[in-house]
Amino acid sequence: MTDDRVTTQITNERLTLLYEISQTFNSSLDLDMVLNNVIDAIIDATNAEHGFVILINDNGDLEFRAARGVNQTTIDDPQLQISRGVIEGVIREGGPVLTQDAQVDSRFSGMQSVSILGLMSIMCAPLRVRGDILGAVYVENRIQAGIFTNDDLDLLNSIASSAAIAIENARLYQVAVEKGRMERELQVARNVQMSFIPTDICQPEGWEIGTFLSPAREVGGDFYDVFTLERSQRIGLVLGDVCDKGVGAAMFMALFRSLIRAYVEQHACMDHMQKFHIVVDEREAQEPHDESLESITSDVAALYDAVLLTNNYIATIHGHTNMFATVFFGILDVETGTLVYINGGHEPPVIVNNQGLKDRLMPTGPALGLFPDVDFEVKRTVLEKGDRFLVFTDGVGDALNEQGESFTEERLLGLIQAPALSLTDLMERIKTNLFAHIGKGKQYDDITLLGAWRKAE
Repeated sequence: MTDDRVTTQITNERLTLLYEISQTFNSSLDLDMVLNNVIDAIIDATNAEHGFVILINDNGDLEFRAARGVNQTTIDDPQLQISRGVIEGVIREGGPVLTQDAQVDSRFSGMQSVSILGLMSIMCAPLRVRGDILGAVYVENRIQAGIFTNDDLDLLNSIASSAAIAIENARLYQVAVEKGRMERELQVARNVQMSFIPTDICQPEGWEIGTFLSPAREVGGDFYDVFTLERSQRIGLVLGDVCDKGVGAAMFMALFRSLIRAYVEQHACMDHMQKFHIVVDEREAQEPHDESLESITSDVAALYDAVLLTNNYIATIHGHTNMFATVFFGILDVETGTLVYINGGHEPPVIVNNQGLKDRLMPTGPALGLFPDVDFEVKRTVLEKGDRFLVFTDGVGDALNEQGESFTEERLLGLIQAPALSLTDLMERIKTNLFAHIGKGKQYDDITLLGAWRKAE
């Protein structure tokens, strides 16, 4: 047989081998299976003693993802069984390396691992896809020098090229699967979270109550609640903003909302009445209302208990998480307009009438969940006919446009004070101006509004 025919036969055999190896590599999209198939094929094709697949992770560090010996035996502690210097050099330079005896090769004379491990025959080739290096494949033989040839290095380099494509496909598939799983889980989380937010808002005679919530992410930390207290038929108005964002904030949002609702409805601690501090402003003192303070003490007690017990539960049971929420909680008597409330570190709600800004309901205590057994002051105000009342989270004033400019609370107050036909009209005006300001910019924080309008005659 002539030399040309021998060369052609070897070439055909190598092409057949590479095709079969490529088929094996691409038979699965499971990354671990692909990696094991790669290293087993390389060991078999090169007659190596040991083989390793090393990938570069997102942090730029080397990860030993497959380490096998002959007969597909797994190598323990692979990072201690190879020369990192050889691998790092191949990744850095982007070309394959062959040494027939590393013990006498001047390129590796300064590498302690070569001497300590008694490394002799070594080949290493980069895993390259579209110009990017994913990592490297490394094979060795410690028993015999000169076992690898330049033809073997060419073969290893060809196998590495095919392997890199299969590895990249498996990684992309894994990312897609993980992304799809996360999207499904976030959608479920969003559906669960939104189930805590009432959509059917009660509309007592002579009043209009409205709400709006726009999370910055799939789930968020803002919440509101509007409900009727069965005992008194008064209306509970709650708006809260949990610190942080995302899934963690959403979990605590559900916890805060559920605790407040449960405690106020249960109202189990009526013996704390002596702790309440009801502050009546000077205007109310000069113009007393038909309803005395004594007639609303039950609602005051329910309000105080709900806030105090929620605060204590979060601070005591979950204090290590450093999660807290600013919360406004008021109980509204729709017959008289009396609103008793606690403002736990929240943005001061606004009361506006036809003459302009009437009042800001400043904080009466700290955010909930910071410290147990803090004192919350219960205050009272009155929404008169024609008054409009609005609670909002800091995501409104802090909303940024593409230029990084804030919407500002001053602008919000201007919109609230401008004449409006109804609460719906007012809230639509705010939303229109707010999202026009954000434009194509990113919404960085949850945006929530809760309003009540006592209709004029």
